[in-house]
Amino acid sequence: DGYLETTASRGLGDVGIGGFPGNVKAPGAFLGYLLRLDGYSDRAQASSGTSAPAPSTSVDGGTIWYWDAAANGGNGGYVQLSATDGGTLPAMVASVPDPLLGTVTATLTPLEGVSVAAVRRTNGAGTAGQANPGANSATASVQAPLAGQYEYSVSLNGTIVLDVTITVDLGTVAARSSYSPAPGASPSPSP
Repeated sequence: DGYLETTASRGLGDVGIGGFPGNVKAPGAFLGYLLRLDGYSDRAQASSGTSAPAPSTSVDGGTIWYWDAAANGGNGGYVQLSATDGGTLPAMVASVPDPLLGTVTATLTPLEGVSVAAVRRTNGAGTAGQANPGANSATASVQAPLAGQYEYSVSLNGTIVLDVTITVDLGTVAARSSYSPAPGASPSPSP
């Protein structure tokens, strides 16, 4: 009798994506990024054996901020989401008049398949929230949010001077557990 429990957890530093070139003075409320993730942490737990609980995952913190040019009466500002919120992100556009260069515009557009929320995957015998007795192995994983591709461009007076595709993959935390009874012990019952 017994079980083995494996837990993996992580915390990510702040991640900012997209902004203005260093020599351009950004709008007043602009904090240097079009999209940001901060305070993110998650956990995956997998157990196997005769009295094992079901695999589980959790997202314990994380805030997504994205720039919305229409916020604050058209002056621009940030919209806040939880890292567990679903949905899709809009294209994020920020423009600023520069006395030397003219109008500089930075745009970040999520492409198809961007995952706004952390994606929780629980695999193995048993159902989430229920006991997992007799499982000889189990896995659980969480993919960080914002995963996918984004088109980032900078234009000067309406002419694109930079256009790149950025791939964001902040990784997956995974826990795996594998249990075998001691030699001579009776095997775990099948689920």
